[in-house]
Amino acid sequence: MKNSILKSPTMWLVLAIIMICALFFVFFSSSNTKTNAEAPAVSMQDGYQVVTIQVKKDGFYPSKIEVKAGVPVKLNFVKNTSFTCITSVDSDELGFDLYLKKGENYTTLDHLSPGSYPFDCGMYMYHGTITVVA
Repeated sequence: MKNSILKSPTMWLVLAIIMICALFFVFFSSSNTKTNAEAPAVSMQDGYQVVTIQVKKDGFYPSKIEVKAGVPVKLNFVKNTSFTCITSVDSDELGFDLYLKKGENYTTLDHLSPGSYPFDCGMYMYHGTITVVA
């Protein structure tokens, strides 16, 4: 009687483990790729300075943002993955506490005076700074 290697339960278990490892690698490595939105570029839209901030498993990108005083700001926290402990972002100095759902999350800041304003994730593990220049 001839034994086929594919009829062996051990071989199926090994193949299943390899497939699961490959899926985890593809899934987790794709969520940490760099995008053009990581550049600290500020765009103007409808009278607002719009800043896009990527929310990743290891922090905010960019984490240092510079905007001009006297022009309202819209911060867009983009969360492309659910595999991050960052579920909210807040700033006591700027007066916002934003729950982050997957996708785009906007908050608007008006009447900013020159200075530096910190923001943090809800657990205070990851930080960023918004610098307002005259």
